[in-house]
Amino acid sequence: MFKRTFRTVKRVMTGKVVARFDSTANGGLTQLSFRLKDSRDERFVMLAVKSAAHTQFVDLSLAEFEQLATCVDRVRAALAEPAAPRHP
Repeated sequence: MFKRTFRTVKRVMTGKVVARFDSTANGGLTQLSFRLKDSRDERFVMLAVKSAAHTQFVDLSLAEFEQLATCVDRVRAALAEPAAPRHP
């Protein structure tokens, strides 16, 4: 875990941003920024999550990003389904 933490810090500080995709959450109070980055030996995605009191960076390998994208696709598919009836 210690090594992974330093890898994330290194990736935040290095690599060239080749594409950036921004969105918001929490009624606009939180900014989400997906950044596709290239370094000397790899390509990866950095997710920056910024709110009033906190910024967090999530380092995603391309395989991890694909897993995230698959989850998003599954949520979209579930949202397209009719909602289950609510029981009082």
